[in-house]
Amino acid sequence: MVSEKIKDILTKLLIVIFLFFIGYYFLMGSSTQTPEEFDKEFIEKFDACVERAKNRCDEGISETACTDYAMNRCETFLGTKENPIIK
Repeated sequence: MVSEKIKDILTKLLIVIFLFFIGYYFLMGSSTQTPEEFDKEFIEKFDACVERAKNRCDEGISETACTDYAMNRCETFLGTKENPIIK
């Protein structure tokens, strides 16, 4: 009688511990970002994209036209800060 109660308690304890670790694994393993982290990462990626696109401009093109070309190119791939393209 007593051993059955102990067995039930240990079984329930093991189940709770198992579920806790499964929940912990899924919660801590997810790569979620806060909006501020997402915005910061987006700006870094967008700025890097613009710099790479500026390097592809022809020599005869003006600085303004080159910047516009780079911004349009990056907005095509990444979107804008207000409306990002999420992959």
